[in-house]
Amino acid sequence: MQIWICNHIFLQRDLGKLAFWIFSWTDLPCIRFLLMLHLPALLLAVSPGIFGQIQPSFAGGSKVGRFGVAQAISNSVSPSPVGQATNSSGTATVFVTNHGGSVISNVEITPIFYNASVNYQSDLVSFYNFLPTSSYMSVFAQYSTSSQTIGTGRYVTSYTETRATKSLLNDTADIQPYLRALVQSGTLSPNANSYYPLHTAPGITIKQTGVGTSCVDFCGYHGAVYIADLSASTSWLNYAVIPDHGGPCQYVCGTGNVLQNLCSVASHELSEAITDPQLRTWYNAATNEIGDICNSIQGSLVDSHGYKWTVQKNWSNSDKACVLSSNAKPTTTSAVSTPSPSPTILTYYQGPVLANVEVTTIFWGPSSNQARIEQYYEFITNSGWMDIMSEYSAKGKIIGRGTWKASLVRNSTGSTFDDVKDIQPYLSHILWLANLRDDVCLSERDRYF
Repeated sequence: MQIWICNHIFLQRDLGKLAFWIFSWTDLPCIRFLLMLHLPALLLAVSPGIFGQIQPSFAGGSKVGRFGVAQAISNSVSPSPVGQATNSSGTATVFVTNHGGSVISNVEITPIFYNASVNYQSDLVSFYNFLPTSSYMSVFAQYSTSSQTIGTGRYVTSYTETRATKSLLNDTADIQPYLRALVQSGTLSPNANSYYPLHTAPGITIKQTGVGTSCVDFCGYHGAVYIADLSASTSWLNYAVIPDHGGPCQYVCGTGNVLQNLCSVASHELSEAITDPQLRTWYNAATNEIGDICNSIQGSLVDSHGYKWTVQKNWSNSDKACVLSSNAKPTTTSAVSTPSPSPTILTYYQGPVLANVEVTTIFWGPSSNQARIEQYYEFITNSGWMDIMSEYSAKGKIIGRGTWKASLVRNSTGSTFDDVKDIQPYLSHILWLANLRDDVCLSERDRYF
């Protein structure tokens, strides 16, 4: 029994490429097929034939794959101590190498408290005031690049979210759009040195697709959101997400008390955000970033008021150990015990992209599921899922969110049809009839059918 018929047709026109999707749906399982097939297809349609895909490679020991540059990139602190690659005496020979990305030269920290119930806010403000000016920063000088020297940083201010907050946050669907919205509204004004650790209140669970759940699969992570379409001063917003360390995190994210473990994880993410902000700079393909190598190996630093802060040690290539501070000098190269593969990226071949996709669904015959399919496209084109594609923007074309426009229904009673004999003549016919307004199709606006 025939359940669905689906075709993708790409017609080359003078000023762009139109992609036409034709659907004939007669049963509910087609919805599942739609979700399975058209999510990746929509991504390809946004950049049709422009980006050459290379098989992605993954960093050993990481729960997150590396794709070179990504809009949604992150690395996580494992709930269980790692530290197996090295010890404090430096008996192992693990090195991180520079893979050609950028670093944060002089970090400027603005913690975000995701509602007023976040625990230890005043302590975290004091911690972030102390850490970027302390000897802890001396480890990072050796991870400078040919164009950037890592030095000390500073605490800027904090931001507390006062609006209603969610109890379940997905990194891609919730956190990244939230951060972009703060930039768009002018609440945040990031530059290349900015770093925004987001701390959540008790009772809030964080999900990261492909990684897992906070306090079960990770204790924190860092990443970067592409914001070149929103900011004139930087292309990336560097952030971290750190859940409350009471409750389910209390006994799995360190050996100290709640605040000590919270500061330890916060220092871990700060270290890696500085040396590997977009996950393409300093790391080892087998053991990951400088904090991961020394995961949960804690130490303490004393501030000018005599308060002892718990921090996590970091891997030092120069000292060949997990250390709290270092006398290492800036360097742009590093020895390696085994070759590390380069990050895998997609390559731009100078073609056009669709900046703000506009979807018109065409149904080849009546469908009982038309309303649900239309709701799906209306949602997905304006969801956080679309933000992933902003990294594939081209000169003069910043890929943003799109819209679902409308539907057309082809009055057909046949059970089978031919691509060349039926679909393409139909598309040509409705273009001539101006049902799909050829003047709009040939304008600077991007249309996707």
